[in-house]
Amino acid sequence: MPKRIKDSYDAYAYALKTLKGPFPEGEALIATNAIYSYKYAAEVLKGRFQLGEPLILADDSLLAGYMAFALTERIPELEGRISKSKELSYAYSKNIIKGRWTPGEAAICKSISTSLMYATDVLFGPFPLAEQTYIFNPEFAYHYALKVLKGRWIDGEPTIVRSARYSFLYARDVIKGRWEPGEVAISFWPETAIEYVKLIKSEFHSTVGADIHQILLSDSKLGFQYDILLGIMIPLSDIGIEPDYYEIESKTKILFNENKVNKALLPKIPPIIQKALGLKKCNYEPGKGDEPDFVKLKW
Repeated sequence: MPKRIKDSYDAYAYALKTLKGPFPEGEALIATNAIYSYKYAAEVLKGRFQLGEPLILADDSLLAGYMAFALTERIPELEGRISKSKELSYAYSKNIIKGRWTPGEAAICKSISTSLMYATDVLFGPFPLAEQTYIFNPEFAYHYALKVLKGRWIDGEPTIVRSARYSFLYARDVIKGRWEPGEVAISFWPETAIEYVKLIKSEFHSTVGADIHQILLSDSKLGFQYDILLGIMIPLSDIGIEPDYYEIESKTKILFNENKVNKALLPKIPPIIQKALGLKKCNYEPGKGDEPDFVKLKW
């Protein structure tokens, strides 16, 4: 062994950078450190490093990753410990069991994100225990419908309607259109309500409670945006310029994203805006400075 190798890091680095491969002579030294044992397995051996496993397996922060690329068989003696950790239970079920592992499901359900990953990556479908656990959580209900069920989750909808954000996202990503049950919550947040109007591309009066149309028109900060939007949204959509292609910045300025708008359509925009809003004149100014991707329409 070269004299300059004094510790586990030196041995690991020598294998990785100089030998660019296994370093049997230095493995006993590498195995004295959990982190460098793990890195040696992952970066040099690209597989199992049995000599260093006692330390790797004892460290929860390393074990989940080690399961992903090195271990292929169950570890019965560690399953009790694994079942108490959401990260380890998910990794164990996905990489070792390769399917449902009920001993770890209680731990997995301690986290929304881990529950969703388990449902999508391991179960490839519904996860009943998580449904029971998070039935009153709108964040889970939305993501569960979108990512796991890939469609509506009827049981979760009474929860989603309590959140403006997730009612809008559910309408946009799952329903893919107007969703009246969520409109009451949406009406309490004008910014979200305007995005919702862009989604459904229409002025409307809510039939399930609060009147979003009147709320937006009377909003001191966003009322002008809504008013302008109602005038230009349909005529612009008719030529292929959708509401997310532009931003209504002020009462006299709209920014159009040049990366989204077909360049051939740009000359058509001023006369459409002029007619829709009853203007005497409106024209373009090139985007400058911090707006390189936009053109400004002013009047």
